[in-house]
Amino acid sequence: MRKFDRRKVLGIACACAIWGVLPSGALRAQGRDSMQREAERGVAADSGAAAMLVPFSISPRVDSQRAVVRALGGYDSARRSAQLEALADVTIIGPLALRVGALYSQRPDSFRPSLGARVQAMSQENFGVDLGVGVFYRPEGFTQAEGEIELAVSVARRFGRFYTFANVLYGQDPEAAERDGELRLGALYTVTDPLQVGLDSRLRVDLGSEDGKRRAEGGAEYDLLFGPTASYALGPVAVIAHGGLSLFGTSPARAGAVALFGVAGAI
Repeated sequence: MRKFDRRKVLGIACACAIWGVLPSGALRAQGRDSMQREAERGVAADSGAAAMLVPFSISPRVDSQRAVVRALGGYDSARRSAQLEALADVTIIGPLALRVGALYSQRPDSFRPSLGARVQAMSQENFGVDLGVGVFYRPEGFTQAEGEIELAVSVARRFGRFYTFANVLYGQDPEAAERDGELRLGALYTVTDPLQVGLDSRLRVDLGSEDGKRRAEGGAEYDLLFGPTASYALGPVAVIAHGGLSLFGTSPARAGAVALFGVAGAI
């Protein structure tokens, strides 16, 4: 009886040792592979969840990816103009990210460069909100056909699956002859990790431009873009769509629709 018990105990111990030694390396390797696949699959999704892929609003975060490139284009029937913009955000060091891009407009019919920098000053994890500041040169402002310098403040907060964000911007041409202000508001809901849906909007108001230049730019005192937006991540790549209302504040105001589609890549 004792001999049987000893053999039984020895067999169980050997089985446990074999189970612990042989499969564990394979299980650890599978776990590492799964984590690597999850990380690779989540880069563009993380960018989408951080509002890096919305068409108008500027995200306060710079830590959702090392770099993201986005190209978005379509047609605005109220402005009666096609548009295309490509942007690249690259986190340089710590909370600092650089932004370079190119903007196509039909008036004039050309691509022109843009440049800027963003700093994430606060994070929700430490301060309860995300806060960012930025300065940008854009080749086309609201009434500034020759380009403008923009100062931007971005704030955002996450509530579970909801991410809400707001921007306040001030822009003027280099001669300070034309000035405008902007308010951008939006919200995103994480349906699944790859899929973000929500709203994004931009209101621009003329803060003092010469009448001649305003007429040359179409005579509008304000414009508004508002509508639903969505992004879907496929590994390090995402597809983007936006549609909605466009209002161009001439006298009388022109109302129409805007439709934008694009792609993005993140690392």
